Amino acid sequence: MEAFWPREQTKAYPEVQQYMNAARKHTFSTTVNRSAWQHSYFHEQLNKETIISIKEKAENDIVILGGGMSSRELHRLGLLDEYTLFLDPQLLGRGKQFFREMPPGRLQLLDSRVFPSGIVRLNYKVVK
Repeated sequence: MEAFWPREQTKAYPEVQQYMNAARKHTFSTTVNRSAWQHSYFHEQLNKETIISIKEKAENDIVILGGGMSSRELHRLGLLDEYTLFLDPQLLGRGKQFFREMPPGRLQLLDSRVFPSGIVRLNYKVVK
């Protein structure tokens, strides 16, 4: 992400570029601990206390990009409120299962949108 959004070619997506550059970005890693990208923060461990602290300081919704392992851990800790999933209809015959090893839970569909490409956005609330 850092190598893509601050660059010149992303000016074709000005609203997204502005959002990505202005957003607080929290990285959980034991090996990466610095970045030149503005508003970057680093944490060695993903735990409930750190996420609660981030939520308390957040001015807007918190968005998780990528990171199935992070999403699973946040779900396990009961810290996710919603999922927005993009279903891209491609038959690969292989790949990672996003909800594998996920604790049981219920999701309530809030809305959906079908794009002309055939991609479907599904927005779910986590029922607690």
